[in-house]
Amino acid sequence: MPSRSERAIGLTLSLFGFGLLRPLSQRFEETDIRRHVLKWLPAVLVAGYVKLVEGRDAASVGLRWDGPRTFLRRVAVGLAVMLGANVVVQPLLDRLDDGGEFEADIAAFTELGYCERLFAALTAGVTEELLFRGYAFERLEEWSDSDGVAATVSTVVFVLLHRGETWSWQSVLRISQPAAITTALYARWRDLLALMTVHALNDAIGLLLVERFEES
Repeated sequence: MPSRSERAIGLTLSLFGFGLLRPLSQRFEETDIRRHVLKWLPAVLVAGYVKLVEGRDAASVGLRWDGPRTFLRRVAVGLAVMLGANVVVQPLLDRLDDGGEFEADIAAFTELGYCERLFAALTAGVTEELLFRGYAFERLEEWSDSDGVAATVSTVVFVLLHRGETWSWQSVLRISQPAAITTALYARWRDLLALMTVHALNDAIGLLLVERFEES
């Protein structure tokens, strides 16, 4: 079990690593793939921190293997929930007036090739889930002895970080939905690998079909 100071440092890296990198990432254009490459830095730092400083294994951040059938079932269920929620909630979100800011951010991906979009989806799936669901959720749950506290804090910080990327509050509401779902799935399964896969596949589908969404 990490000490209080070790946990505090680790939580700072996981919850605020993306934010600390923002001055550097903002040097690149929205369509520059290097913005996505930078996201791996806090994830690598946290992974190394778990192993070298805390002296704990991958299972302490939810990386475990419950067998291929369980993995595939969780991925199928998780992806169905994510896509189904998009279908149900999207008409409500479309009524929000954010000045087209969210659509403009998403449309920027049309300037990326398909391989770059897949890399962006993989990056989001791995780095965001490791930092906010794997490490932050687990350490907050250990500290508070409450899944509710862990889920609330990790999700709220994740959502507010997107607000810090100059998105409007209306656009942030769009992020709150998938953030809440992925947190709920992690709290249910405590299976980071399955959740990373669900997140990456969900993002990949959206990014590969972004031109079709623009036409509709």
